[in-house]
Amino acid sequence: MAAGAWFGLQEFNERLIFIKETDARVGAPMITVSSRVDGWLSEISVKEGQRVEAADAIIKMDPRHVGLELKQLNVQLRSIAAERDRLFSERHMVAEQMRTQLDSRTSRVDAANAVVQSLAPQLALARQESQRAEKLHGDGVLPKQQLDKARNAVYQLEGDYLSAVARHAEAESERAETMAASSRTEVLDKEIAKLEYEEELLNVRIARMQLELEDRIVRSPIAGVVDRVFVEAGEYIRAGQRLAIVHNPKSVWVDANVKETELSRLQPGQPVNIVVDAYPDTPFAGKVARVGKSTTATFALLPNPNPSGNFTKITQRVPIRIEFNEIDERLHPGMMVEVEIDVR
Repeated sequence: MAAGAWFGLQEFNERLIFIKETDARVGAPMITVSSRVDGWLSEISVKEGQRVEAADAIIKMDPRHVGLELKQLNVQLRSIAAERDRLFSERHMVAEQMRTQLDSRTSRVDAANAVVQSLAPQLALARQESQRAEKLHGDGVLPKQQLDKARNAVYQLEGDYLSAVARHAEAESERAETMAASSRTEVLDKEIAKLEYEEELLNVRIARMQLELEDRIVRSPIAGVVDRVFVEAGEYIRAGQRLAIVHNPKSVWVDANVKETELSRLQPGQPVNIVVDAYPDTPFAGKVARVGKSTTATFALLPNPNPSGNFTKITQRVPIRIEFNEIDERLHPGMMVEVEIDVR
């Protein structure tokens, strides 16, 4: 009788000091690995249970058609680069020809203008001499032969002057034509700009194809363990399809569901004794990391309506998370555990 009372008292004290829960499991971040692109699966590089490092290849897809498209784009890029270089050379040649021609015709304009400028005062002087000869001949002082000579000098200078003016006008016209023809370089500049735009678009397409080629190798996002592979070599997979699951064995915790009636006694930081069913002789220690704000029933896929009016009150469960003080890589997600939370 006394022994029973003593054990009862012990049980009562333990209930006051500890919250015990058997509805608990080891949890971990289970990362689903999927592909960004569609394609035929050619090789599975890992096995279930195998350890992998971050960026290790998990699955390889057939890269041949992407490689051919990438090769075609590179050929187009080289063709555009060659055409652009040709246009640059042509523009340089045209610009040099225009510059040389413009210099030459400007020199001709200057020379013709110099001739006009030199003949103008000579013609004016000849006309004055002719007028003076006309007057002297009228007075009987100057013979007819001298008058004819003065007149011929005027006629000759007028012809030379008109010819010089015509040559000057012609030279000006040729220079204007040369300056107008310089717009050819503007046309070439526009063609070069168009090719540069096409080259930029090709570079974007090449970068996208290179990214798709890299995405043909599906890599592990973390260092961890491959838990499950869902596909086989030879299958056609779609972008976003679940291919494998990986978790980090160095990042595990315990998810427990405690009764709502115990919620007032729980708070983060409380120490926890953990017993893992797989290793009952190995003690584990941890602490309460956080207490959930909703019951597990809130997230149930099938709600429990009460259309008949009959009601049975059921104590709800609140999820809590417990962190291990030390990580043991023998702990795997899903393992059943029992926890004892010290609420003193």
